[in-house]
Amino acid sequence: MQTINPQNNATLTRWALDLADLMTERGRTDITAQIQELVQSLENNTFTIAVIGKAKRGKSTLINALVNYNLGCFCLSGCERNREPR
Repeated sequence: MQTINPQNNATLTRWALDLADLMTERGRTDITAQIQELVQSLENNTFTIAVIGKAKRGKSTLINALVNYNLGCFCLSGCERNREPR
C-alpha cells in the first residue's frame, strides 16, 4: 500500500478543515459533513477512486500506475481478474 507524504497530508487536512469552517459559516452543514468525511478518509489513507471509460483505453493501467499495484480488471459485467502485486 502506498501512503501520502505526511507533510502534504497535514497541509491538505488544514485546507479542508478551513473550507469546512467556511461552509459552516455559510450555513452549508451538508457540505461540512462531506468535507469532514473526506478528511477522515485522508487521515486513514483510504480513498475511493472511480475511472470510467471505453474498453481497452488504459483505465486499469492508469490506476495501477497511481497505486503501484496491479489491481486487475473490474467491469460492470462481472468479470474480475485476480489481484497480484507488481
